[in-house]
Amino acid sequence: MSLRFFILMTLWIPNAFAAIQVGDTATVQNVLTLPGQESYSTSITSLVTALDPANDKVSYQENLSDSLGNSHTNNYKVATNYLHDGRSMRDPRYLASLCAAEPDFHGVIETITVPAGTFQACKWTYELSSTQTLEMWNGAVPFGLLKSVYKDSESGEVDIGVLQNFSFSK
Repeated sequence: MSLRFFILMTLWIPNAFAAIQVGDTATVQNVLTLPGQESYSTSITSLVTALDPANDKVSYQENLSDSLGNSHTNNYKVATNYLHDGRSMRDPRYLASLCAAEPDFHGVIETITVPAGTFQACKWTYELSSTQTLEMWNGAVPFGLLKSVYKDSESGEVDIGVLQNFSFSK
């Protein structure tokens, strides 16, 4: 399970880009644990660099560093259908509609505390396979991700991502 999967899943979540603005940032710390091996961690800071509302596209820069001393920067431009929908991530009231949007993923609203603060969140539970599960907590922060927990009961792999900090541009 890669951190890239978590980021892409977060981008898919309905409203993930609602009312996002240039300059919005979020930093997520991920720790991967495999049985009998040393943990591996990554830190990813994402920054919204441009909006293209006419084409429903968002550009952002991702700076990644890991526990092995590696670092790199990637730039992305992704399509979204949520730049014009009028709902705002800055308004926690959007959570009820977010949780109801995908009933197959059993969304529930709950309070979660992460290093970036305490939030009302929509918790999603995904059954990826008979041995793999993914839980995600999404809330009113840039890029939407508050916490993610991936578990593979067959391999023993556990990958936990937690929002460390964020900022809205205005």
